[in-house]
Amino acid sequence: GKQVGLLSNSPNRSAVIRDDLMHHKGVIGTYDHILTSGDSSYRALKDYEGSSVYCIWDEENPTCLEGLSITRVPTPDEADIVLVSLLPRNAKTEDYMDIVRHMANLKLPMICANADLIVNVGRDLCLCAGAIAEAYEALGGAVSWHGKPHTEVYSELFDMMGAPDKTRLCAIGDSLRTDIQGGGAFGIDTVWNLVGIHAAELHRGNEMDVSAVRAAMDEWTYAPNWIMTGLRPGYPMGARPKNKFTVDKGRKIEQAVKGDLNGTV
Repeated sequence: GKQVGLLSNSPNRSAVIRDDLMHHKGVIGTYDHILTSGDSSYRALKDYEGSSVYCIWDEENPTCLEGLSITRVPTPDEADIVLVSLLPRNAKTEDYMDIVRHMANLKLPMICANADLIVNVGRDLCLCAGAIAEAYEALGGAVSWHGKPHTEVYSELFDMMGAPDKTRLCAIGDSLRTDIQGGGAFGIDTVWNLVGIHAAELHRGNEMDVSAVRAAMDEWTYAPNWIMTGLRPGYPMGARPKNKFTVDKGRKIEQAVKGDLNGTV
């Protein structure tokens, strides 16, 4: 049978995510492997054992620090490294810019345990750690990125799956920046789920805006091989074109949205 690997940008370790998934009906038994950006961050942080860390959000308890000999300190002035992983739901980048500038002046290395810029939380789009790391990098700060779209996590999950033939792999996700660019850069086919963080910009009322889909794709290096409109049973799937979306993207994506092409995801 086919293997299913979950590659998550959650800053939590996979054991935490696995426990959370146990409470979601229909998820148990649907995957074979799980890897999170929190797992990747934990391994990177092991190199800093014996050091002190400043966490961007005072109230978080990063699971990627658990079991490590790293001392958490209340200010960046006392720290050897900075960790950004979870943020409060109402966070805004500008709220953190003073501390980000201060850390940049201190030239502290930053571990980013969630490479997402935004994430869906219910019906809301919330700021993620990647936005803070991006601002820090723009000021000249050194950032160690963990999670999609960075190739290291794809390579790790690939090895967990037994290094299968890449032509037999397909990555599914809703983010053009992380899921589609990450999978494309790793050299595997991708499926873009239009129901997700891009949903508002891709719809006009209840109708799919094909021109918006085309414009969104044109902003990026890698275009998806397929599209789909949801993961729940009963949702219509996008159709597979004969060629990848590299020539005449607009026509092919429009046909795929309408379901005019042969084959399904």
